[in-house]
Amino acid sequence: MKEVATNVSLAFFICANAISWLQVFPKMFPAISVVSFLIVFILNIRDVDKNTFIRISIFVLFILFFFSFSFTYRVRYLTNEYFIYFLFLGIPGLYLGLFKYNICLLFENILLISLLPIYVILNLNEYIVWDDVAGFFMGISYGIIPFICVAFYILINKKFSFFYRMLACVIFIFYVSFLFLYGSRGAFLSILFFALGVLGLMKGKRYLYKIIYFSALLIMLLMLFGNFQKILDGETGMYAIDKFVQLADSKGDVSNGRFALYETAVYSILNNPIWGIGIGNYKQYGLHDYPHNLILQILVEGGLIYLIAFLVVFVKSITLLFSSKYSVETKLLILYLLSIGFVGLQFSGYYWNKQFFWLLIGFSISFFRLNKYNYLLENM
Repeated sequence: MKEVATNVSLAFFICANAISWLQVFPKMFPAISVVSFLIVFILNIRDVDKNTFIRISIFVLFILFFFSFSFTYRVRYLTNEYFIYFLFLGIPGLYLGLFKYNICLLFENILLISLLPIYVILNLNEYIVWDDVAGFFMGISYGIIPFICVAFYILINKKFSFFYRMLACVIFIFYVSFLFLYGSRGAFLSILFFALGVLGLMKGKRYLYKIIYFSALLIMLLMLFGNFQKILDGETGMYAIDKFVQLADSKGDVSNGRFALYETAVYSILNNPIWGIGIGNYKQYGLHDYPHNLILQILVEGGLIYLIAFLVVFVKSITLLFSSKYSVETKLLILYLLSIGFVGLQFSGYYWNKQFFWLLIGFSISFFRLNKYNYLLENM
């Protein structure tokens, strides 16, 4: 019972943003995250490793120090908002990395939760933000990445029951169809990163045909939901690809204005290389709300000192994937969190409100203690 409740709670934490899309849970994103964290923490408090708890606490204090530094600025654009995100999403995500989870049970629960946002997708007119249609669809496309990755993994893994594999097939087709029509380029790259990573972890040529099969399925979906004649004319019916092609043909900025943001970010970094300009203070440099790149945002906010702390954790999580000292399931968890909480942030969004980003950081810090979380499931 404890194991089930723990994994269900973590699944709700990961899916909190998508769940909050529903009208019955309006603006409940932080509340769902905090409640999920409290359930896991209370159930597993006796299993907390003190050394790992101290390391995560030091990282929390490190972030709070930079917030205190930012609060001294006379002008604070988004500092207060980001601080609230860190309290309700960042700190719970970091400390959830203290505990051990059953990867298969976790993925099964995420798959079941993925049924809830289907209502939103089928009734977009009730939810769409007409003042920012592109931003709305981008948010949805990034929000369904955790569901697509889980569905993909369950589909190609025979260790899951027939029921979950069939459900995964339905979920995969449904959400990928939406992604074809409205998804962003960053969302596609995140899913591709996960798919290739899974293929590498499985280390078996017998899985290659499954990847090819799903690639063929994606092409069929493209033809089904797009106009075939338009495809022949160079229009795929996919928002992300069509936009890229149009910009390229017109010799426009294929980055959709991001290169200009990058240049401004680099300028602010060169002027404040050590301590940055403070958390959330981009507008004073004309950076809109954020620079649309995780590494640049970290550098802009806290400078080299701030970046080094994050890089140590990022390097640990990435090198873990290639280490023989950890189980396949441990690597799968890190791969999943890298895909949904790291890759997409290189192209859009800011990390303060991404609970799975903080979960990735928490787990990576925990993994500094070798074999602390070598999951006991069988090899894939």
